[in-house]
Amino acid sequence: MRICSSCFEIHGSWQDINLRVQGELEWPYQGCACEQKLLMQDERKWPGFDFNTVVELCKCCGAELLNSGSRWSVWFCDVCKQRVRILHGKYQRYIVPVGRHSMMGGFGLSEEALHEKAEREYFVIRWRSISESIDDLYRFGKLVVSENLKLLGLSQSHDVGLVDYLGALTESPIDKEAVFVRLCQFFEIEA
Repeated sequence: MRICSSCFEIHGSWQDINLRVQGELEWPYQGCACEQKLLMQDERKWPGFDFNTVVELCKCCGAELLNSGSRWSVWFCDVCKQRVRILHGKYQRYIVPVGRHSMMGGFGLSEEALHEKAEREYFVIRWRSISESIDDLYRFGKLVVSENLKLLGLSQSHDVGLVDYLGALTESPIDKEAVFVRLCQFFEIEA
């Protein structure tokens, strides 16, 4: 798997023996943002996945590889996730989305609320705001990976092997606290 030099997302084939046993003839291919529109036309959802992404990088530090593919997947490594949770506690509100599903941010509608138009409309308004925050988080995540590549002296003109990127990060660790402060600045809040 590689990091795309255009969108800074992970793409490539990966191996899962369970899919081979179920009769898949080829290894599944995870597309990056550049490839998604092309892939979605013919792509079947992988068995056991909510969407066809097996791994992604932490959206804060860009230095940790995270399992993905589930609507319950978290976008942060343990260190960054803890900082985000502390931030939410400090401000007593959900500022930086932790994951894709609304329930991960405590957003949901009770059975009773489903039948009340005002409650549904309020949910939509609140979720629209979180959706915009998700877009911002994705932009920040790509920016961080781009900057990490530059900081590590890895090419930004062609795709970089994921193993090479993670190996370089092991030798030159990222200051996660400093990156978190930048994430807060990106979201226009104090850390």
